[in-house]
Amino acid sequence: MRETKEASELVLVTGITGFVASHCAVKLLEKGYRVRGSLRSMKRADEMRQVLIKALKEETLSNDILQFVELQLTSEDGWKEAMQDVKYVLHVASPIFSKTPSNPQVEIIEPAIKGATVALKYAMESGSVKRFVLTSSIAAVVEGDVPPPGKVFDETCWTNVDSSLCSPYVKSKTLAEQACWDMVKQNPGKLEISVVNPGFVCGPVLEKDFGQSNLLYVKLMNHELPVLVPLGFPFVDARDLAELHILCMER
Repeated sequence: MRETKEASELVLVTGITGFVASHCAVKLLEKGYRVRGSLRSMKRADEMRQVLIKALKEETLSNDILQFVELQLTSEDGWKEAMQDVKYVLHVASPIFSKTPSNPQVEIIEPAIKGATVALKYAMESGSVKRFVLTSSIAAVVEGDVPPPGKVFDETCWTNVDSSLCSPYVKSKTLAEQACWDMVKQNPGKLEISVVNPGFVCGPVLEKDFGQSNLLYVKLMNHELPVLVPLGFPFVDARDLAELHILCMER
C-alpha cells in the first residue's frame, strides 16, 4: 500500500516497463512519491498502470500520482517537457537484447550513450531536478581484461572497452556511464549525480518484460540449456536494487 504525502515530490523513471524500472516505480509509489514514467509508446500506458496497481494492491492510481510520457533514447523530443516539475530522475532505460543485433553499434551502443546524456542534459537544464541517478552495471567496472587474483574494484576502475572480450552490451553500459561523468565534470555544480552498478538482477516478475537476467531461469525451466553449467554471478534482488536507487536519490 502507498504512503500518503502532501505535495509529494515528482520522480521521472525512464523505461518504466523494464524489469528494474518497474520495481523502482513500485518502491517510489509505496513511499508516497509521485511517478512520471517514460514509455517508448503510449500504447502501453494503461497496461503499465494496471501492472503497478496490482503490485501495490491499490484500487486505482490517479494521473496525478502516476503519469506517463513517451520518450525515445535516440531523440531529444519531449525530454524538456518530461523534466517539468521533476525533482529526481532515475534513468534506468537502456537498450538490451536477448541476441546481439546485426548492427550493435547503432542498435545498442549509440542509443545507450545518447539516451543517458540527453536525459542528463535536460535534467541539468530543468531548474527543478536536484539529483540524477543512473542505472549502470557491474559490467562497466570489471569486464574487458582478466583481473589478477584478489583484485579489489572501486570507483576508479573501468572496463576496457577495447578488449575483444567486451560484448556490445558491456561497451554500451561503460561508455554511457563515462559520458555522464564527463558531462558532470564539464558542468560543475549543475546537478548531483549518483550511479548504481548492479550485477545479475533477479526477483519477482511484475509484467511481461522480465529482464535479461531472469531469462537464464526461463531457459533452465524450459530445458533450453543442454547442461547445467557451473556458473557464479554477483546476484541482487530487483526489490533491493530499487531500494538502493531510492537511497541514492534521497541521500
